[in-house]
Amino acid sequence: MRSARSVLGLSVLGSVTLLACGGASGGADGEMISLSSCVPSTTTLASDQSMASMAGSYRVVLVGADTRMVQGEMTLSEQPANLRVLQDARTPLGGSIDLDLTAVGAQPVRDLGSIDPAEPGVLVIESDGADGREILLRLGSENNRRDVFQFDGAHAVLSVQNIVGDAFVGRWRSGVRSVRTEGHFCAVLSS
Repeated sequence: MRSARSVLGLSVLGSVTLLACGGASGGADGEMISLSSCVPSTTTLASDQSMASMAGSYRVVLVGADTRMVQGEMTLSEQPANLRVLQDARTPLGGSIDLDLTAVGAQPVRDLGSIDPAEPGVLVIESDGADGREILLRLGSENNRRDVFQFDGAHAVLSVQNIVGDAFVGRWRSGVRSVRTEGHFCAVLSS
């Protein structure tokens, strides 16, 4: 299967389009994933999909339920060996994201730009449960601290539904107390 990089089209306007190749990646033949017109994924995460080898810089688009969009940059790096497990989950990558969550109605969370591996601005969390494989990108260094269990603060999470080559898509959710927002997102490896 060709990597997503080999089928990416990048224009001067910053529109990035990926043609999903299907097969083991779980994508449907002909499914389009586009940062300029990011649409909700219709697929589910395959049991063998992982982001463990997906360190790099990504262009990310979040789309709110009311169709507001925000675009940003995310950098993911391999976590140190002693920080790759959190309770029963794997945490292979951590990093930072430069994105205005409030632009899509999401709750602001603290320090999205933190690159401290012990409390990164983005933490990739992979687990296997009764419902299958789950990959979450938890946002905000305060939410990703290992020495504190936060249960009542603002949260923002990207839930991966499909990985196709060097891109991934899914749903996002955010909230604090009774205020909840959600939408979908697309992320493509920067060239």
